[in-house]
Amino acid sequence: MNLTFVPLASEFWRELPVLFLILEIITFVVVGIIILMTIKMLRDVNLYIEDDMIRRDLVVLLSSPMVVSVLSMIGNCMPRSAELMYAIGLTYLMACLYRVVDLVYKLFGGRQQFSQWLKRNDRVIDFATTPFCCCCKCWPKAEPTPENLQRLQYFVVQSPLVRVIIQVTIIVLILEKVPEDSIANQVLNGLGAVSAITGVYITHILLKMTQDYLEQFNMVVLFKCVNFGQVLFTLLRFNFDIAFKNWKIGYTDVMSSEANGMCNREEEIRVVTPTFSDSTLPETPLQIHTAL
Repeated sequence: MNLTFVPLASEFWRELPVLFLILEIITFVVVGIIILMTIKMLRDVNLYIEDDMIRRDLVVLLSSPMVVSVLSMIGNCMPRSAELMYAIGLTYLMACLYRVVDLVYKLFGGRQQFSQWLKRNDRVIDFATTPFCCCCKCWPKAEPTPENLQRLQYFVVQSPLVRVIIQVTIIVLILEKVPEDSIANQVLNGLGAVSAITGVYITHILLKMTQDYLEQFNMVVLFKCVNFGQVLFTLLRFNFDIAFKNWKIGYTDVMSSEANGMCNREEEIRVVTPTFSDSTLPETPLQIHTAL
């Protein structure tokens, strides 16, 4: 993101066309409804869930639609904050994915009791599951030992940690003025997508082993909602980034002539190289940097 060409919030709202202003108002209304529904669900959790540990997990999970919606709205209203708001929202969703897995373990009484239940019911860790059910059929099944269940947790918890590391690296690249369409940025976003899909894949393995038992607690719906939210939030951004940076999608009639002109100006500036006469040729890196 080149902040030089991203408008300030005041400029963005002052020049926003009427059609988009109406769409923004509709967005505010929808987000307001989501906030009210989330408050109602959190009230029900505090009233009817007695176990403190389970209640805390449910509060974090049920707050995810509100948190992600509010962060997305802030990024939409203040374009310069969009990258940061997206990173916070995605990290929160990844943390929710881990809390879902942790909540499943708690419902069985812990990792040791969970392992015993799986063995009593002849369940195994089957890697041939969504979204890799076709390419992982040849993988051997694993015994649901406490150690293997802990390894599954590690694969899920890596998602938010990897996302934080990637986002810090991207911010450093932005400060160093590395072009947004550089290979480094695309590789980092690709690694983030792989990390997120890995977390989703492991949760699907756990869901496949315990779906019939978890349905009585309505945990399957919670599982699928968190999974869907993370996949949507991750892959849509990843695919749009590739399309915008490689095929220049985005310069359309929807944008104003001023906005298109600014985007075109940014592309022109990227290819301009400074020229020096013999008399003004800089001799040191500092002089070169100052001249640029």
